[in-house]
Amino acid sequence: MYRLFACACALTCLVVSGGSAQEARTFTVEVGSFPWHDRVDQWALSVVPEKYVSDTPVPQQSCAGRTLVLPGVTETVYVGVYAAELGEFLAKFPALADTGDRLEIRQGGGTLEYAIVTYADPPLATSFKFSTAGVILLSWGGDMPAAPADTPAPAGPADVPTYTPADRACPWSDRQGKWEIRDLPAQLADGPAVPLQSCDDRTLIIPEGAEAVTIGIFEDDLPGFTQRFPGLTDTGLTLRITGAARTGGLVYKIIVIPDPPAEGDFREFTTGGIVLLKLEGTAPAATPAAAPTAGATGVFTGDQEFAAQEWPAGSGERMVKMWVEEPPAGIDANTGLMLVLHNWGGVYDSSSYKRWCRTFAERFNVVAMSVNYLHSGATWEDELPYDHGYLQAMDAIGALYTVHEQLTEAGVAFNEHRVYAMGGSGGGNVTEMAMKLAPYTFACGVDICGMPGLIDAIAFGTGEWGTSLNAGYSRDPNSPDYLSPDMQQIRDFGDLGHCKLRAAANSDLKIVIVHGVNDRTCPAVPKIRQYATMLEAGLDVDGYFLTDRDVDGEVITTTGHAVGDREQVVLRYAGEYMKEDGAFARATTGPSDFTRQGSFEYPTEGGKYVIDFDAYPTIGFVPN
Repeated sequence: MYRLFACACALTCLVVSGGSAQEARTFTVEVGSFPWHDRVDQWALSVVPEKYVSDTPVPQQSCAGRTLVLPGVTETVYVGVYAAELGEFLAKFPALADTGDRLEIRQGGGTLEYAIVTYADPPLATSFKFSTAGVILLSWGGDMPAAPADTPAPAGPADVPTYTPADRACPWSDRQGKWEIRDLPAQLADGPAVPLQSCDDRTLIIPEGAEAVTIGIFEDDLPGFTQRFPGLTDTGLTLRITGAARTGGLVYKIIVIPDPPAEGDFREFTTGGIVLLKLEGTAPAATPAAAPTAGATGVFTGDQEFAAQEWPAGSGERMVKMWVEEPPAGIDANTGLMLVLHNWGGVYDSSSYKRWCRTFAERFNVVAMSVNYLHSGATWEDELPYDHGYLQAMDAIGALYTVHEQLTEAGVAFNEHRVYAMGGSGGGNVTEMAMKLAPYTFACGVDICGMPGLIDAIAFGTGEWGTSLNAGYSRDPNSPDYLSPDMQQIRDFGDLGHCKLRAAANSDLKIVIVHGVNDRTCPAVPKIRQYATMLEAGLDVDGYFLTDRDVDGEVITTTGHAVGDREQVVLRYAGEYMKEDGAFARATTGPSDFTRQGSFEYPTEGGKYVIDFDAYPTIGFVPN
């Protein structure tokens, strides 16, 4: 058996929990080893060619980082790259050469094939952000085996020409250097590579078994596609196709087609080529990892605070407090994250919210956090107008990001696909808005009697449907408290166009609404309208609008605003979605917003809101 040689070197890394330098995390190349320090006890090598097996430690890489970081200079290294994207790796990095060898990596029931390549004269750090999977370092220095000269790389998806959707990229194999994409929405840019199409043929050729496809079509061709695919979703987004040196160009509408055929011929009704932007369901889905026998404990202190996005009406840095509760059995590879969000005017560290955090942490195996988002506590009336779910939701998302980063940097395995949220009244509204503003992150959220968006009755205190809420906004454009149409639209989690974008981004999300029909504080009528719009857009929503027959005196005590025992409401109406072994347990199949990074856009009447996840999550408005 050929053994690889590796250089032993002292690497240092900073560990969050202690802040001290210690020896770098390494692994040995053999079946059962974990090549990524942020996926320990999740993804393990399952098939390794004999000649690559080694008992010499190799530095682990970061799966989420999509980077290759080396401890020093060397002439050549062996690296594993996602086999389905091999063609793109070779095209983007001429220093890579395919050996023809393959390995496999497994998580639960999901397996990915990796191509083994050589990397000549590699720099100390290389970014492979275009890839949908982490890279695996297989050797470090010394003598290495030569790839068999008579072993060609296996044919398959890697042989199909692909491109990465982005501005100035050409989506067609027969128009390279002639036509390119412009103004591609951020949520579709720099995603996984997809097959190039033929502009002349006006066909769509994709891998078998795709669950959904996002494509761009010439705007005049939409009626024909609607007739051919009645179930398609018009996202409301557009891009332009232009000549390489031109402005203007052709406007393309972006649509989502469920269960598309592997080969579609659209010549009979189209005038423009098809732009393939995104495939869903063609690669093995991430599967929640089995929990090990013991989990990490004492990772978090209960009371924490973090620096959040500045409030325009405030001054300087703004700190947000949160209470963090670990599951009593410890944090394991299947532990999720959960937001527990208080009501309008509530505080994060009240005894009830701490108790709920403990309950959910134990029942659902999650790290639960109660967040003191903007305008928490009794002083909100001194700081009008009330934020109403905008920076409040970003604070909640910031809490998730902070815990996510602490766990990742400390090397504690957890499951980012199990992210949940719950809240009552104002917390229900913030729950809905957090799911909207972090569209790829959540698997389930429970809205108990939350506000129905920032409707006029609440924004201006006009009292329709009997509500007494008044967020203190003004209709006067000259007032510092002016509520613009854009500000109101982004706060509407039932906006049809925005809901379509969310449904296209994350088909795994389950939303649960529990609301009394006689609620006067947060009126039920506009909430029911939001529910209907969410269903129309394709979101998966359970709507429980409580009437007298639902009142049992224990869990449900009223059809008014209080509803009942809100902790038990979550367990009754969403427990089977959030429990690890629940009959309908929910988990996302794709990476979270924090792992994906990049940005997500919501167009509005006067511009667009952009949520940026490249570092700490922030939101901003870009006018037309």
